Amino acid sequence: MTSSASIQAYEKVYSRLTNAIRQRRALPTPSELADEIAGRNLGLKAAKFYASSVRHTLADDPLALSEFNKRWEDVRPLGGERRKKKLEITPETMAVIRRHGNARAGRSKYAQYVCDLIEGVILFGLRPVEWSEACWLNDEREVLVIRNGKQAEEILDRGPFAGRVWKRGNGYFRHLRLTGSEAEKEHARSLVERIFVHEEATPWAKSDRYLQRELKRIIERAIEAGELHPRFRAMTIYNARHQFASTAKGSVSIEGGEVAALMGHISVKTAMQSYARRRKGNSWRLVVEASEQSIQAVENRSEKSFQPTQWTRQRLTPQQVNQPSPAPAVSELGPMHTR
Repeated sequence: MTSSASIQAYEKVYSRLTNAIRQRRALPTPSELADEIAGRNLGLKAAKFYASSVRHTLADDPLALSEFNKRWEDVRPLGGERRKKKLEITPETMAVIRRHGNARAGRSKYAQYVCDLIEGVILFGLRPVEWSEACWLNDEREVLVIRNGKQAEEILDRGPFAGRVWKRGNGYFRHLRLTGSEAEKEHARSLVERIFVHEEATPWAKSDRYLQRELKRIIERAIEAGELHPRFRAMTIYNARHQFASTAKGSVSIEGGEVAALMGHISVKTAMQSYARRRKGNSWRLVVEASEQSIQAVENRSEKSFQPTQWTRQRLTPQQVNQPSPAPAVSELGPMHTR
């Protein structure tokens, strides 16, 4: 016997599902309800509750209930899986996104941009906002120089850690050198140059929401064509950085600080605890390596060096805080191309 509280909860969840589908279509089918639940990337317990709400509503319609159960068996989360915020973007997935993006190129100026950006982030690991100030070190186009988007060094003036220094990022700049075959390098260079052109025309700071919206349209087309799983509705551009982290963790040493240096972190702890798992990075090949300077800028290069907090034990005076570490001079970086 279902309690009145459960019935009310079921009705609320079912209404939420149908309202989401009605934005795209007037009358949702049982199969669409199953796809909608799967596309929300819910945890196993929450997904089961959503499915129960649909079954409760369709209890008087055996045919509809049968259709829902059949579709749900195909798309439901498997036992033991956790919430899938970090989707695996394989080369095959990227090819599907690129194909549907090309199909929309004549209708949207953001279609090619978002496809290039996602692949660029997968290969180089930049935060989307960092492309606006990235450039080649010299004419050889072998080393990409990135201004760290989250570099910070300041003193805490309140709380239990007042007086301690908070640091974020492995320096003002990090350097990524291309590796691999000449064909791989040329593909990477071409991709970077296209992103530079996109950034000049419509910088990320002004177009991020339009790019995210365009990605949703591309993903929806691919799902409707049966080429992507409905869970990809939750995909964002930043998922590409998680994919890069997976590739890096499966290719180079975490202990030595290479992964942190590639991603612009001050500690290896960030990539280990906050980014996708290494087993999801087997489908891509790492095409860049961090410079020794960038690796040395990683302060905590070992798992054993993890501290309960990221605060250093050094105490600074307010005068020292007002004089932050200077950014490297252009002469130290070599001739840099401006765009």
